[in-house]
Amino acid sequence: MMPNIEKLRMMLDHFPDKVSVQDSQRRVIFTNWTKPECFQNGASADHPYCYNIYMNATTPCKNCIWDKLMATGEPQWGYKKYLNDGKIREVYSYPLDTGTGKVDYVVQHIRELDAPFMAGDVRNALQCELKETLEKIFAAIFV
Repeated sequence: MMPNIEKLRMMLDHFPDKVSVQDSQRRVIFTNWTKPECFQNGASADHPYCYNIYMNATTPCKNCIWDKLMATGEPQWGYKKYLNDGKIREVYSYPLDTGTGKVDYVVQHIRELDAPFMAGDVRNALQCELKETLEKIFAAIFV
């Protein structure tokens, strides 16, 4: 089952944070991060690998939360310094099972940390709200 990319784009293009949907091979099938420099190192403009876009790299990252998610099937969270611009970002990864019984897609929510850190309880509440919103969006766009 493939997501309806046009519906996804309409919903997330103006989202303030970065969101990407990756298949089980790390290929990005959607991202609202539209910087042209993301598509370097020979990455296919159609479906580049996540590490091509976010890390400006040609190989997967060491200790990647994507690997942990695929191994456990559970959401993952961490901080990552992005090599393409040197910024540190907060990354949340969520598994997406489209009815196959395995992780078919990974949804990554990437927050800039240039803004001041929020208190833990506020950040956790907002993250839960965002997760529920993303789940509703993805449930609506898969056809």
